[in-house]
Amino acid sequence: MPDQPPRDHPPPVPEAPAAAPARVAKRPPWPALAKVALVTAAALASLGANWLRWINPFVDSGREMNVPARLAAGERLYRDIVFYYGPAGPWLQALVLRASGGAARLAGRPRSLPDVTAPAASPAAGPSWLPLEIACLALAAAILVLLYRLAAAAGGPRSALAATALAAAFCLGAPHGGAFIFPYSASSLYALAGALLALAASLGQPGWRRRVLVAAGLALALTARAEIGAATALILLLAAVRFRSDRSPGPVPGAAQAPGPAPLLTAEVLASLADLSLAVAAALAVYVAAFAGVSWHVLLGQGPLTHALAMPPEWKALYGTVSGLARLDRSLPRLAWGLALDALVLLVCAWPAARPRLLPRLVFGAAAVAGVAAYAWWGGPLRWPWGRIADDLPPVLFPLPLVAGAAALAALLRPPADGGDGRARARFMLFALAAALGSRVVLGCRIGPEMTAYSALPLPPLLAMAGVLAADLLAPHLHDPGGFRFRLAVLAAAFAGLFLFRVGALAWGPHVERLDTPAGSVRLPWKEANAIAGTLDYLAARARPGDRLASFPEAGFFNFVTGLPNPMREEEIFPGVLGGGREAEATARLLASRPRFVLLANRPTPEFGPRAFGDDYAAGLWSAVESHYSLAATFGNAAEGARIGARRFFIRIYEPGPGIARR
Repeated sequence: MPDQPPRDHPPPVPEAPAAAPARVAKRPPWPALAKVALVTAAALASLGANWLRWINPFVDSGREMNVPARLAAGERLYRDIVFYYGPAGPWLQALVLRASGGAARLAGRPRSLPDVTAPAASPAAGPSWLPLEIACLALAAAILVLLYRLAAAAGGPRSALAATALAAAFCLGAPHGGAFIFPYSASSLYALAGALLALAASLGQPGWRRRVLVAAGLALALTARAEIGAATALILLLAAVRFRSDRSPGPVPGAAQAPGPAPLLTAEVLASLADLSLAVAAALAVYVAAFAGVSWHVLLGQGPLTHALAMPPEWKALYGTVSGLARLDRSLPRLAWGLALDALVLLVCAWPAARPRLLPRLVFGAAAVAGVAAYAWWGGPLRWPWGRIADDLPPVLFPLPLVAGAAALAALLRPPADGGDGRARARFMLFALAAALGSRVVLGCRIGPEMTAYSALPLPPLLAMAGVLAADLLAPHLHDPGGFRFRLAVLAAAFAGLFLFRVGALAWGPHVERLDTPAGSVRLPWKEANAIAGTLDYLAARARPGDRLASFPEAGFFNFVTGLPNPMREEEIFPGVLGGGREAEATARLLASRPRFVLLANRPTPEFGPRAFGDDYAAGLWSAVESHYSLAATFGNAAEGARIGARRFFIRIYEPGPGIARR
């Protein structure tokens, strides 16, 4: 007889049958090399679609070139140069120019311009803008890496990878000054990189390394764009208080209640406050050094304080248009279209698929590609909605800033199961950053050939936020999560492909020509390219050592390329810049310096309200030019008396004394 088990032990329980295997095995993660290759391919496609079209010689790009060049030559920010953002961006870009070898070309420029009649350098000493592009490209790479880390912590690696690849496709070569390789404002790029560094580093293990990275990232954001840095500091503070790991968990039914709420200033919160204090102290030290010797009047009217304390009404009109709040009759219908299209996309992607699963996925992918091709080739002739190549894409991304705000508020108010939920903390920080950056285009996030430069900057966190919401929060509650994610990824890739197709169709059109300059190459509409080529040839032939060039209204491009210094403090003169008596100061400075050349480019400014430089604004300054200078050469096909804002493009050069030469 076999031995019986002891009477004080229960009989053995037969083992339960093995659980049925999951319907879909978990896929192995992508190797790091494949992730880098995918994002790099998307970035190269974006750059190739808009190749050499990211520099606009007459809007913002001249400032982004010439301000660092003037700093590298020894001038002082805010004292000698008007600049409306923090000092970090131009200081770092000037350091790039000095370190790249451009310092040799800049060495002959005057160290400073307290005496506007001081002699200048040879005009053939213009640096190259390639080092500035390389610096911005490195910044863009850092932004994409940090975006992936933050999005992966908030959701998962697959949605983070998809969002990062889409951000590279949309942003690296975005049109109209939004391209990350040469943005309308390098300061904005530095601020975004600093904000992402601070948020991503705050999720690491406590210690000196995390403290240094958080403080460095936040200090960079604060000193590049103070409003972005302040928003990041607030996000970090709220996350530290709301998601602190040493707070007591919520009440458990049937358990004895704690005698009182957990203290607010726990060790973790105090450590976060120390990080923020270190960053703020570093930023204040930078601002004190930058503001030394500069009057409060200058900082208020022509410095970083202008946006917060003395914003001109013309700028408010611009920002109202950019945000969409000034034209609700246009932005609200677009919002309704966007919400309807987003609901349709989610419904299509969530529709249960039949088995076998591979065939429906292939059919869906082929149908999506065919639909995008048909839309791209025949949408215009058939007058489909958003069918013209030059139009923006359907507004599927238009609601994202509002969605980001709602998601951030929900993440903040939703009670976590445990205060140490790192994923909930990461989600809140990602959603809040997307909402903060998207507030500039809260009802104006347009994507396509006509998109503004302001739409590109918030796109990376907005896309990451959308990926987390759809792929990591919504998908697990659906019948077929894997199929939903696949179909959503196919449609997103098709949308990005349509964006690149439209941008490329315009950028590589027959009306665009390549212009080679001593500082680099650009591709511009042929009318602008021919006029710029003639202007550069004229200046190269006639300029002598010691000459200066005053370029209006936004033509610092020519100062940078030719090496002719700008005697004015203003690199850009658009509506609102010369208000409050500053026009008289600018006029006096111009007449005191008496530059050899004055350049006027046909750059209308309808976005500000007043359109024509010299007529609708800065009339006194231009009247002084016409009183002391004569038209020496004109380039372009516009009539001799054409005003700024005329349909045909022109560039005019004025010199002291009589004389005119037509080109």
